[in-house]
Amino acid sequence: MKNFLSKHSYDFVRMLLVQSMIGGFFGFALAIAIGGISAQNSESGAPSASSDLLLLITCALSILFYLFLIYIQIWEIGGKDEMSHRVRGTKPNIYKGLLIALCANVPNFLLAGLITLGYAFPNNEVCTSIGFVGDLITKFIHGMYLGLIQYEFAGGFRLMDQWWTFFLLPIPALVTCFAAYNIGRKGWHLTGILAPVVPESDRPTKEERRKARQEKKNNK
Repeated sequence: MKNFLSKHSYDFVRMLLVQSMIGGFFGFALAIAIGGISAQNSESGAPSASSDLLLLITCALSILFYLFLIYIQIWEIGGKDEMSHRVRGTKPNIYKGLLIALCANVPNFLLAGLITLGYAFPNNEVCTSIGFVGDLITKFIHGMYLGLIQYEFAGGFRLMDQWWTFFLLPIPALVTCFAAYNIGRKGWHLTGILAPVVPESDRPTKEERRKARQEKKNNK
């Protein structure tokens, strides 16, 4: 496990950066812009159904954009692992993509725990303050989901008012990474853009190639 964490620490950080700097900020900015339009329509008395629809569409596109970015990242890891397996005979772990996503989402689960603390002890100022900070950070780094969780469904139900919502937010990323890794192992892709390359460290040396050729001759 220690080797796994050390080897993929860069992947954890990269995934968090994609989430917070690209997916989060991009989705957060769009949600605020569309939310402003909805507020203007409400003040003018005009129907806001179109703005609500636009908000959900924007949210969906932001989520897909974010998931696509992490899909590419994990697909490449799966493809390289499969190439290494063929070269060196190592066996890839089909849950590796899921494990990488779980490690990268540890901060998100911790933030969800802080938010739950605020819900559990609403009369405690310390707990509510901690929950508020966790809620603020979560809504920023998960900005691509903001349009969905703040949307008011029938009966006034909103996902952002439920403590368990924030534990569910990482699930799309977990599912995407699990699928992306195994699709990458299979080498399935629509275009030639995603093409795994054997890492330099995993490529056989001249001595290893010579021994492989010798073994083939001996087997004959």
